[in-house]
Amino acid sequence: MSATKTAAQDMLDVYNRAYASLTEESKPTGFRDLLLTAPAMFSSLGEQLGAIQHVASFWRYRFPEGRARLIAPDELMDVFLDFEDSMAFTHDEANHVRFA
Repeated sequence: MSATKTAAQDMLDVYNRAYASLTEESKPTGFRDLLLTAPAMFSSLGEQLGAIQHVASFWRYRFPEGRARLIAPDELMDVFLDFEDSMAFTHDEANHVRFA
């Protein structure tokens, strides 16, 4: 989960730097380069944010606040394996996307 969050934040930082270069330094080339890679980058970002949202929404559904969080060990293992599968988009795969 942490690696997925970090990879997503890295992509947002690339966008923020390119946008700042355009708006604060009047240098359009960095933003242009970002736009050329944007489809692949934002597709990856969407996958990562979707995986994080899946984990968060399932956890809230399965373990609502104010109720005891009881679960059998084998069922908990299944939940964690599902989370791991949804986080299959690893940092290495994120690095295949070229960042500006």
